[in-house]
Order: sequence, then structure tokens, then C-alpha cells
Amino acid sequence: MKQTYFQEPKYSKNYLISNPQNLYEQYVNAFAFSEMVKSQSLMPNKKELQLQAQIVKPSAPSPNIIPEPSANIQPSNNATAQKQSDANLQKAKAELCEYANLSRVTTSSELHTQFSSKIKDLEKSIFLEEKTLKRLRGNAEARNGLEIKKGKC
Repeated sequence: MKQTYFQEPKYSKNYLISNPQNLYEQYVNAFAFSEMVKSQSLMPNKKELQLQAQIVKPSAPSPNIIPEPSANIQPSNNATAQKQSDANLQKAKAELCEYANLSRVTTSSELHTQFSSKIKDLEKSIFLEEKTLKRLRGNAEARNGLEIKKGKC
């Protein structure tokens, strides 16, 4: 005979969002899973769980509030490297915003540590990418300046 009193109930890991597309949706599902385990309820109220996942607990104010990435950078048409660098920069800024938002709402110290380390890595990546993009633009401007001078002579 099979012992059933030692079996854990099966909780859905994708209870709120059936097919998570980004880190925030994964976080919401993880939060719902942890709440289901804590309350030992297989079918909690979805609306309540979603609201609880969105609540930001008051904590110390963040010294570096990260704005949403802007797409106002226009690289010159002849610089494929600038376009690639700009795409990498925008992607890194978007990820940084996402991790910063997740870090602010998480209650788990382990997740907070992971998010903080990822944020530091992304900040380094953004710094290096901005430096590369600035150098590429400077080279393009210098090249254009030389072409203009050659055209005048």
C-alpha cells in the first residue's frame, strides 16, 4: 500500500501567467508559488496574488533610480559598429531597468543579492558600451571632418 501522508501537494509553478515571457512574469509566478506553499492552498484567489506581487514594500530610498531607456540616439548611416553598439546598449539598459524594479520589490535576501550582482554587471557593461559608442562616434566625426577638408582643397 502506498503511503500518502508524506506526499506534498502539487502546486502550479505557472499559476498566474501560463507562459512567462520576461523576468518580471517569472517573478510573479515564483511569488504566487511561494504564497501557495505558505498558505497550503492549491487554488488561491488570482487577483489577490497579483495585487500582492505588485505591492512594493517601503524600504530605504534607492539612491540610483534608473530611468527607462531612451531611443533618441541616432548613429551615422555608415557605422554598422555604432548601430550594433547602440543595440547592445539599449538592451542592457532595458535589462537594468527590469532588474532594478525586481530588486526593489523582492522580499527574499537571496534574490536581492542575485539581482544586485546582475545590476552591477549590467552597469559595467553599460559603461563600457557607452565608452565604445562614444569612441566610434568620435572616429566617424573625425572621418567626416577629414572628408569635408579634402573636399574644400
